[in-house]
Amino acid sequence: VCSFLTISNNRITDVTNEDWGTLGICAGYVSDINIEHNDISEVSYSGINLGWGWTRTVNCMRNNRVHANRIYHYARHMYDVAGIYTLGAQPGTYVTENCVYGIYKPGYAHDPNHWFYLYTDEGSSFYY
Repeated sequence: VCSFLTISNNRITDVTNEDWGTLGICAGYVSDINIEHNDISEVSYSGINLGWGWTRTVNCMRNNRVHANRIYHYARHMYDVAGIYTLGAQPGTYVTENCVYGIYKPGYAHDPNHWFYLYTDEGSSFYY
């Protein structure tokens, strides 16, 4: 479990050309992680992924913070995406003051209405 890390003040752009399922920032099983003030654009899938596991069962993930990021021009090649995508129970976690806009909607995606700004997928719970 990664813990007590900060990912901040980065410009992440045009980094998912080879693997369309790649994320701008991915933080799976983490605790006490701070992701803030990043500028993420031109990604094929989601901008930020926080958490893993499709269950509401509380585990090691907790006390994370996603704050004041700008995410735009994402979902260039995929669907079932979000600017910020969360999974799993994460007590004490905050997702605040982020700016998300500019979703691409590729015409070949087989579910043309499955794009989100904030996607709290299965098990996402205990957030503030």
